[in-house]
Amino acid sequence: MSISCCSRGSNRNRGNTNLGLCVCTDCTSGWQFLHTESVSWNAIGSTLRDLDQPEEALAAIEQALSLDPQHAAAWTDKAGALRSLRRYEEALAAYEQALSLDPQDALPWKNKGVTLHLLARHEEALAAIEQALHLDPNCADTWACKGNALRDLGRYKEALATFERALQLDPQHAPTWINKGAALFAFKRYEEALAAFEQALCLDPQHAAAWTNKGNTLLALKQPEEALIAFRQALLLDPALVSIIVSALGTQGLVAEAGEIEAWVRVQRNRS
Repeated sequence: MSISCCSRGSNRNRGNTNLGLCVCTDCTSGWQFLHTESVSWNAIGSTLRDLDQPEEALAAIEQALSLDPQHAAAWTDKAGALRSLRRYEEALAAYEQALSLDPQDALPWKNKGVTLHLLARHEEALAAIEQALHLDPNCADTWACKGNALRDLGRYKEALATFERALQLDPQHAPTWINKGAALFAFKRYEEALAAFEQALCLDPQHAAAWTNKGNTLLALKQPEEALIAFRQALLLDPALVSIIVSALGTQGLVAEAGEIEAWVRVQRNRS
């Protein structure tokens, strides 16, 4: 059973060729023009990333950086687009560039930590996230990221305390409730884990992982019928979870129930 868990050199006559303009970046007004254009392109990139178009976002942000290579926020956003494309090593290099330009910005420190976490470099991830918290100790998301790093280092007690700190700062964040529940589950505190998953579902009833974790916790509490209800809801949201759920049922010796779930999934697929 598993629980999911700026120094600018001379650059004369560089301009925005799309507008047919030529500006001298040695003068302040010329640089201001280029920086303004860079900010605009970066905003376009951020919007495209929000629309789940990371390739287009990356192209726009690259345009921003061609106009102002010292634009630290654009380097951070470039890293985010690369991370969305699962180009983690390149993302990490972009975060490093952002931090070389603005080492007091907590956001790239946090996201550097997240990227290191994805690369399974958990000690380095924790160090980066700690630096982010030093700069911004009241960011709930950063506390949640620290909890994830601690969990993956096997430091479950510290992870649980960290998730609770994150929830003190933002009690409306469903994923943190899920992570708190997973930590409680690891300690076999099943009733508390169930309450955490229920809270996550109150906040986000469409979260398939929360339904799956609720089902696994109900199994641990010897409530298989209620678990099956939760598992079906998870599968309505994400049918790809079927193998995980069938395995969880099988581990508990619920072979007939596992077969029932597989048959139910086939019926749902035929209807769609």
